[in-house]
Amino acid sequence: AHLGCSTLQAYAKVIPEYNVATNAAAFAYGSATGTSPDKAVDGNNETSWISANDSALRDYLVLDLGTAYSVNNIKVAVPSEVKNFTVYGSNDATQTAKTPLTNKITSLSAGTKSDLGTILSDTAFRYIIFEQDAEADTAFGFTEIGVNTWDAKAASHTATGVVELVSASAACTAAKAPGST
Repeated sequence: AHLGCSTLQAYAKVIPEYNVATNAAAFAYGSATGTSPDKAVDGNNETSWISANDSALRDYLVLDLGTAYSVNNIKVAVPSEVKNFTVYGSNDATQTAKTPLTNKITSLSAGTKSDLGTILSDTAFRYIIFEQDAEADTAFGFTEIGVNTWDAKAASHTATGVVELVSASAACTAAKAPGST
C-alpha cells in the first residue's frame, strides 16, 4: 500500500515586528565630543553615540523603553570597530539586577550592520544595557540600534512584517498498489 496525497494546505499570517528602540530615552556613562546617547536611537544613520572610553570604568549605554517588552532580536550598526560587549536586560531602574540577552560580542568591524544573534531570555525587559567589558581597550558606539518585539502593546512603534507559518495539513488516503488484493 502507499499513501496518495491529493491536497496540501498551508496557512500563514503576517505578524508585525516592532522596533521599540527608536526614540527611546537613552543615557550613558560618558560620550565622546560631538556625540550623545540619543543619537544611537534617532533613526538617522548619519549620527551616532561613541563612548568616552574612560579606562577607569566600563563604558555602557542604557535604553529605557518605557515599558517592558519581550525581545525577539537586537540589531546594531556601528560607526567604528567595537569590541568585547554584552547586551543585558533589566527591570531595575538602577540596572544592578540584569540578565544577559546576548553572548559576549567580541568584535564588530567598522560600518557593520549586524543582528546580535539568539536572545538568551524570554523575559520582558524595560531597560536594555549595552555594556563593554573591562578588558576592552577602545571606545565603543552605535550608529543605530534596533530592539525588536512581536509584543502587540508595541503597536505605536515602527512595524515591519514577519511571516510565521501557522499550520500545514495534507489530505492523504491509503491506496493499494495496482494488482494487489
